[in-house]
Amino acid sequence: MRIHVPKTVQFDSSLPYTEMNGYKFHTEVFGKTDKPPVIIVHGGPGQGYDYMYALKELSNEHRIIFYDQRGAGLSPRVDKEYLTLEQNLQDLDQMIKYFSNGSKVKLIGHSWGGLLVVGYLSRQPNMVSQAVLVEPTFLYPGAPVKEWVEKFKKEFLSFWRIARYLFAYPFVIKEDGHEGYDYIATKLANESRPGPPYNCKGQSPPPNMFKRLGYRAYQNIFQPIINDPK
Repeated sequence: MRIHVPKTVQFDSSLPYTEMNGYKFHTEVFGKTDKPPVIIVHGGPGQGYDYMYALKELSNEHRIIFYDQRGAGLSPRVDKEYLTLEQNLQDLDQMIKYFSNGSKVKLIGHSWGGLLVVGYLSRQPNMVSQAVLVEPTFLYPGAPVKEWVEKFKKEFLSFWRIARYLFAYPFVIKEDGHEGYDYIATKLANESRPGPPYNCKGQSPPPNMFKRLGYRAYQNIFQPIINDPK
């Protein structure tokens, strides 16, 4: 048995990308260059932009820029020293400057991406004309964070949920060395479960919503909050 996970742009030359400071971000751009730019900032950490693809419809009136964050989705995997909040904010700044054409941009951020948008606005508000935050995560510490973490541990980090996919790890084809853990993380994320902590009561996401998650991005940025919510 051989298991394949989607390749990153490092190993699949057919994937579109934008290179900035020597790093190739998996990107897709829709709409004419003279339209107002809208940059989509996906959730995670570690998820790709694929689940937000419906926003492509906005390209009738805007130039829509999707990008997989560093170490996430189909962007190349990197060492953990590059998987930080600060690096993500710097990357967003570079993305904005690259696609802005000297004008202000609009940002749409979901979950972890909403946090990044808020962080960027606190630094560079003059670069953004409008911003939309969808379910932004962890904007302030306190009881809500602890409550969410407890639900997350119960629903997503149970031993039996993870064990179901561990058996497949040795059979995952590896090129960048991250495929095995990415495979398990993607399987867990794609399990369609209704209700909290990620969905409204009685609602669940579409099946196989994510192509590939970057496990190390999640582990390095998000796991410390899970371990010690404040």
